[in-house]
Amino acid sequence: MQNLNTTQMSLVDNMKKIQALVNAGKIDTNVGTALLNQMLVDSLKQNSQSGVNFPQNLNQAQAQIPQQNDKMLQNAQTQAQQTPLNIVELLKQFEANNVDFFKKPSRQSLKEYLQNNIEEMTPSQIEAISKLVTTIETGAVDDYVNQMNYQKQLENANKEAISKMNTNVANTTNVSNNALNKIFTREDVKNMTTDEFLANEAQIMAQLREEMKNRKK
Repeated sequence: MQNLNTTQMSLVDNMKKIQALVNAGKIDTNVGTALLNQMLVDSLKQNSQSGVNFPQNLNQAQAQIPQQNDKMLQNAQTQAQQTPLNIVELLKQFEANNVDFFKKPSRQSLKEYLQNNIEEMTPSQIEAISKLVTTIETGAVDDYVNQMNYQKQLENANKEAISKMNTNVANTTNVSNNALNKIFTREDVKNMTTDEFLANEAQIMAQLREEMKNRKK
């Protein structure tokens, strides 16, 4: 059975080797730290059934290592998003993940502008630009649809107004024709108010004159 000191020494030796690689610049610091953490976890698992008991503080640290590794991975990803890249290389990476983005003619013009005017840009910046372009395009389509709907509403309102106007003109003409053709009887005249008589006086007098002419004949 492997004793505690031998197991610890083997783990320490391996950790020193990784640390030496980090110090020599052979591997990234974050990668080295993740490897050290993973090595500790693996060692604890391998020896948990061999009768070797690590100190309590190492067992407690084992539960924290996955969270630490996740955090380091997130930090590395964030750092990568903020690291400037040559614009040509960056556009290649972006198109690999967004195959159809630059296929539209307007977006092709954007790509040409970036290639001809920008030397470096971070991945987070190109992502922000792509989202802005999509938002502008969507807004332009919505504005066009709303404008077309508004014009259609105006056309319908104009047609309705013209139809009502034509109807009113026709009704007014019919009323006027009916009024001109009306024959006032003596009973009608007798029952008229003063205002009604004054309003129809000319037609009543013309009717009386026409009636007198007919009698003379």
